[in-house]
Amino acid sequence: AQSLGFDEAIVLNEFNKISEAAVSNLLLKINGQWVTPPLTDGALPGVVRALVLENCDVSVRSIDISEMQEIESAFLIGSLRIVQSIDSIDSRALMQSSEFKREIQAMALRTSVG
Repeated sequence: AQSLGFDEAIVLNEFNKISEAAVSNLLLKINGQWVTPPLTDGALPGVVRALVLENCDVSVRSIDISEMQEIESAFLIGSLRIVQSIDSIDSRALMQSSEFKREIQAMALRTSVG
């Protein structure tokens, strides 16, 4: 990804389902709903992912590659970065969800992560 000028890569499983980023879990806003891929699609069971699922309004569901254009906003989440906004996917700018980012950061502080 970096050799092509990107900061991160979205990883697909063998069924063209989004599983995670190269070194982080994903939160994706699709049709107004925050979702994250299920472990069965290849997502790693990250600590921050588990806390977000427990404390925030996020659903778990399979996300097909065909939905890539429907992603409105997105975050990388993980123990090292807690939450980082994704500015664009395939050079398509995404909306920034600052309020939800602050909610995740506050939740991380409350639960002693980071």
